Amino acid sequence: MRVKEDVMRILEEKYGIQHECILNLSDPIEYGTIGPLCTNMENLLKDDKDLRIALKINSTGGYIVEATILADFVMLNNVNLLTLAIGLCQSAATFILQLGKPRLAFPHAKISLHGGILGHVELCDVDEVSGEMKQDVKFWQKIMAKRTGKSLKTIQKHCDEYRSFPTAQKALEYGLIDKILKG
Repeated sequence: MRVKEDVMRILEEKYGIQHECILNLSDPIEYGTIGPLCTNMENLLKDDKDLRIALKINSTGGYIVEATILADFVMLNNVNLLTLAIGLCQSAATFILQLGKPRLAFPHAKISLHGGILGHVELCDVDEVSGEMKQDVKFWQKIMAKRTGKSLKTIQKHCDEYRSFPTAQKALEYGLIDKILKG
């Protein structure tokens, strides 16, 4: 497929990423989604701790707990990670996008922020889960504030409002990405 070859060529030529170091996050982020991704990264890093890894993201997001597992893995292992929004990048996927250095996007990527949804929670667990989720959301909002250059209060407000960025240019202007990937 021509597009796939072009993306791989750009990632290799401009960012020094080998073909086998390109991973995908292309499903909703559910419980159990991130463990295998961390294992793949761990396997790639076995022989070379400084290896550059690219994570292509096309996900409607999902469980923030899973995204936080990936953040912990990336930060604790000092993973040299490039993130690339290639389609939808919503919710927890937008948080994961922030882990990259650099954070890239295709020109027509759709990126959005929101403060979190409880999902499938037993009624008796709502208070406990809500408190835990608030801690995770605040963790990510601090990362986003640092990466975007916006205040924590601004990030919190925009997450509460469900901010959507219909083009990569809008996401770039906001500070969610560093660069728009072009051929």
